[in-house]
Amino acid sequence: MSLAECIADETMDDCEGWCWAADELGCGGDDCMTECAARLADATCGMAWGEVMYCGLLHDEAVCVDGFLAASGSICDTEQPAYTMCAEGGM
Repeated sequence: MSLAECIADETMDDCEGWCWAADELGCGGDDCMTECAARLADATCGMAWGEVMYCGLLHDEAVCVDGFLAASGSICDTEQPAYTMCAEGGM
């Protein structure tokens, strides 16, 4: 995840780093960049998705969950659930 953060910083694109990490961990899927950009552009939940990526990349806290990269750990314990709730229509 530290290398993924460097990629995101260097490219100025969190999705680049996030999808690189997802691919390296075996949970990136074929359309990670497209899906990531769409989530980020979502008017309702895009900010929450950005927080997930930011926290996961900054704190090296992300794991594969059900085939997708997700922020994890004690530092990022609010970002992923907040995004999931939003995406499911709870916010």
